[in-house]
Formats: sequence, C-alpha cells, structure tokens
Amino acid sequence: MSRVYVLYTGGTIGCVTNPDGALAPVPGAEFEKLVLAVPGLSDHRVRDYPDLSWTMDWFDRTLDSSNMTPADWVAIARRLLSVYDQYDG
Repeated sequence: MSRVYVLYTGGTIGCVTNPDGALAPVPGAEFEKLVLAVPGLSDHRVRDYPDLSWTMDWFDRTLDSSNMTPADWVAIARRLLSVYDQYDG
C-alpha cells in the first residue's frame, strides 16, 4: 500500500469567494470537504488506485503565500519531517 500525505497550507487552491467578492482561503477542515466532493477523489482507493491511501492535514491558520516568512517555511518543513517516515510521498 502506498501512502501519500497532503498538507493544506492555504493559498489560491483553497480560496473561495467571500460575500465581499474577494477570494479568501478556507480553513483546513472545509478544504478537506471540498476535496472530497470532487468526483474521483473521495473514492479513488476503491475505484482507480486500490493500493493508494492518502491523508490530508492542515495548519490551524491558513497561510497566504504572498505574506509567508521563513518562519512559515520552517513550520511547513517541521510538519513534513514529523510524518516523513510514515508516508511514501
């Protein structure tokens, strides 16, 4: 079984239009719901890739890439290192 770790940090891919018409990132749990609503992703293990398992994780606050600092990069690296040995990709 291949295991993939997905770390949602925010950014454009996780943005939705807010009531003011501006794009805003959604919290991690909401992003997971969006991903699982995409046909083929929520059931990919059963249908297309029976030997693939994936886990989605996120930070408590979303990060905006235009405002990221080296401290944010370190936080991402630390999170990835903390699970590195548990996943294949």
